[in-house]
Order: sequence, then C-alpha cells, then structure tokens
Amino acid sequence: MSAQSLADLIRDFYLERVAQLMRHEDVAITVTDYDINNAYQYIIAREQTHLSWLQHALLDLGAPLPADPARGAALSVKGDGWKALAGDDAKSGAQFVEKWRPQVETVTNARHKGMLKVILGE
Repeated sequence: MSAQSLADLIRDFYLERVAQLMRHEDVAITVTDYDINNAYQYIIAREQTHLSWLQHALLDLGAPLPADPARGAALSVKGDGWKALAGDDAKSGAQFVEKWRPQVETVTNARHKGMLKVILGE
C-alpha cells in the first residue's frame, strides 16, 4: 500500500469518525438522564482520543488534515426519545466497523494498522 493510498484511507476513516463524534455530541446535549449522559461523555472522550491518533497519523504521512464535515440538524427528543437515538448510534457504530474492518486488513503499515484495529475494537 502506497503512502498516498494509506493517507487517503486514514483521511476517509477520520472523516467518518468525526461525523460520529459530532452526532454523539448532539445526542449528549439532548439527553437529560445523568447516567446516559455520562456514558455519552465517556464515548466522546474516547472518540476525541481516537481522532487525535488519526490526526497524528495523517501528519506523519505528510497529509493535510481535512476540514470537518457539516454538522447534522439539531436533535430534539422528549422523555425516553433518547433511546431511539442511542439505538441508531449503536447501529451506526456496528455498520462503521463492518465497513472498515476489511479495508483495515489491507493496510501494510503495522503501526497504522494496529491503531486502526484498536479504534475498531473500541
């Protein structure tokens, strides 16, 4: 795998993770239940760490950091409406792993492949 194709893969992976982080931030803002909000805060903190790793990988490859994708529409839920949002997030997370796992297996750089696998595993 060339350095450019690796940088492209990491960039695309990064942009999808940024979009997921933004979604989780939006959901966390709408959730008033303390325990659920705490869970989202933990998820957001880990995602921020993952994004830092990906940013450093792009810089290591000499690739520019891409602009963040557009944020989705504001969310509004009442009562237990957060459950549907959390369910959607779980489904989206599983789809992300399903999509990226085969692509990560093609990475020949051991350090970057290991990083991507850790992110997929969390």
